[in-house]
Amino acid sequence: PLADVLGPFLLQLPAAFGPERLEDLWRFVEALPAPFACTVEVRHRDFFAKGEAERALNRGLRERNLARVCFDSRALFAASAEDAATREAQRKKPRLPVHVLPGDASPVIRYVGHPELQANRAFLAPWVERVANWIAAGEGPYVFIHMPDNGDALVLAALWHGMLMERLPGLAPLALGRQVKQPGLF
Repeated sequence: PLADVLGPFLLQLPAAFGPERLEDLWRFVEALPAPFACTVEVRHRDFFAKGEAERALNRGLRERNLARVCFDSRALFAASAEDAATREAQRKKPRLPVHVLPGDASPVIRYVGHPELQANRAFLAPWVERVANWIAAGEGPYVFIHMPDNGDALVLAALWHGMLMERLPGLAPLALGRQVKQPGLF
């Protein structure tokens, strides 16, 4: 019943999950029942070094038609950690290069924003262009947005969507304030 609103499952691997464990990853994703799809977020530094480990990861993802999550924490780390939420987010989130893997799977962007809302504009602008191009090409990108204080995520989502609507005027409005009837379990 969720098929029309369900995107790929986010498989977030810890930094300790390195190249020597890729066969475990492949066995896991190949065992997923249809129609479940997943997208893979890696954090081990070898997967960002442009060496054989990264090539093996990317090759395996392409062969299985899986997206590699493009994790973008640049805005978060551009902020000075003046509040507890930002300090905690900077402690927990990885600071890794931004790598986009082109392929047949729908692209997935995971963006962790700057705690000052308007400071995100400069970091989001390149994503607006890239996502708009993907949409124009018929791809269905997924953009997961959050902030150091996740209570602020909706205002960041509204900013993102407004910026994307400027680039794609026909984009449907974002219904953040609309109450949706929750279906029952039985």
